Amino acid sequence: MQTESTGQIYASLWGNGEMARLMRQKEWSQSRMGTPDTWPQSLRTALSILMRSRFPMFIFWGPDLICFYNDAYRPSLGNNGKHPSALGEPGEQVWPEIWGIIKPLIDQIMAGGDATWSEDQLIPIYRNGQLEDVYWTFSYSPIGDEAGQISGVFVTCMETTKVVQDQQRMAENSIRLNLALEASKLGVWEVDLVRNKSIRSLRHDEIFGYTRPQTAWEKDEFYSHIPVSDHARVEAAFMYAFREGMLNVQTPIIKADGSMAWVDIRGQTLFDETGQAVRLLGTIADITEQQRAAENLESLVAERTESLRQANQALERSNLDLMQFASVASHDLKEPLRKVQTFGTRLTDLIADRLTATEADLFQRMISATGRMQTLVNDVLQLSQLSDQTIRFEPVPLNGIIDQIRDDLELVMLEQQATLTATDLPAVWGAAGQMHQLFLNLIGNAIKFQAGHRPVITVSVVAASAVPHRQLPPDQYAVIAVSDNGIGFDTKHKDRIFGMFQRLHNRGQYAGTGIGLTIVKKIVDNHKGFIDVQSEPGAGTTFWIALPLQALA
Repeated sequence: MQTESTGQIYASLWGNGEMARLMRQKEWSQSRMGTPDTWPQSLRTALSILMRSRFPMFIFWGPDLICFYNDAYRPSLGNNGKHPSALGEPGEQVWPEIWGIIKPLIDQIMAGGDATWSEDQLIPIYRNGQLEDVYWTFSYSPIGDEAGQISGVFVTCMETTKVVQDQQRMAENSIRLNLALEASKLGVWEVDLVRNKSIRSLRHDEIFGYTRPQTAWEKDEFYSHIPVSDHARVEAAFMYAFREGMLNVQTPIIKADGSMAWVDIRGQTLFDETGQAVRLLGTIADITEQQRAAENLESLVAERTESLRQANQALERSNLDLMQFASVASHDLKEPLRKVQTFGTRLTDLIADRLTATEADLFQRMISATGRMQTLVNDVLQLSQLSDQTIRFEPVPLNGIIDQIRDDLELVMLEQQATLTATDLPAVWGAAGQMHQLFLNLIGNAIKFQAGHRPVITVSVVAASAVPHRQLPPDQYAVIAVSDNGIGFDTKHKDRIFGMFQRLHNRGQYAGTGIGLTIVKKIVDNHKGFIDVQSEPGAGTTFWIALPLQALA
């Protein structure tokens, strides 16, 4: 370690930085350099400049090219590398990995050659525990001694690794951008709003129909390619960009050969520190094919919409005709059927004592078949009337509907000892008559499809989430559950049961036409509702009916 007096002597020359401290602490007496008080004045002066400079510097000194460096150079050595062991050691020992690169440069200077200059040169060095690619901009200059001989090399340098890597990335990104622009066939443009000058890619000018770049392209040239009827709209888009920073406009253009095309122009405005728009950069794309495709699609949609409108009108007329026919036909059939049943019954009563058992059975079959036919005619008439678009919708209290049905089915409920429970049902938005038909069919089926049990039917409100596979907004729909303890059915038939004339059970065992649930489904659809069912053979059935609480859009 240097003596106190030696440290004080050189403190004023080397300063108080990390490297100055290491210089004072190093046992120079044990090195080839000897103690600092024996060093030539030329070296002391060079070290004074190096140690006090904030620019990265390095010195090779003497025949062994002993190494010195300052605090500004220290970061380039990284960690777990050459620092601080490089201080005061021979250059070949410190820089073995690059000695073949830098030794010729040092020799050139030591031989009296001119100073060198290298820019962004790759000189890998060992640092941070590994050999790293490092780029440098540096100069080697001679240091003369008192005898006028070259005794050292003064290195001023700056690591430019980050700058070079950034430039490489920029170059790669530029290549990628050019490839992307080429692939997308985008034109690129830039307008200097202060100098009223523009820069454009060749693709930009090609979109406007030119095979070679145009020498002039200012506002007048641009608007000469825009149809007059679109000037105001395009100008408004540019004015918006000057205020808000973003340009996005699509417009037809007149190409150099007079043909028409469509372009999509997009850009971004750059502002100065006062908020004034100074530059506008952007792209232009030829969207003629897309525009034609869109126009063709719009035309096709318009044609299909008109065709659909006409088809809907025809279907409405057909439905009206069918409804009228069904109503007339049903009405015309009801009176003959009523007479057949009435006269058949009276005739049976009049000649009952003269009929054999076989003849009486045939008469009874005729009367029963006529009754079934009357029921079918009534069901068909009801189904046809469900298509009537003039039915008035209003709030319908379901408690009142269930009370009416309880009165309608009073006798059959007494015969079957059926129990019907319904409490706190809401009012729904619908047609009262259709609501009556809907719940009458469901409750009637619950009473009918039993296997010797006393029917127990419950009508209740459940959460909207109870309907399987449906996401219903609870503030728009009420979900009503109609549950029974009847014979049930296999749910694989759940879609089939709503079809016209579909029956899962024997006609002789359970009477009916097979239209009841078709009517139920039609009514639910008329009300923009939903219906689902869950059942198991022998375990009863639950129907969920979702009905709107108010008029739906």
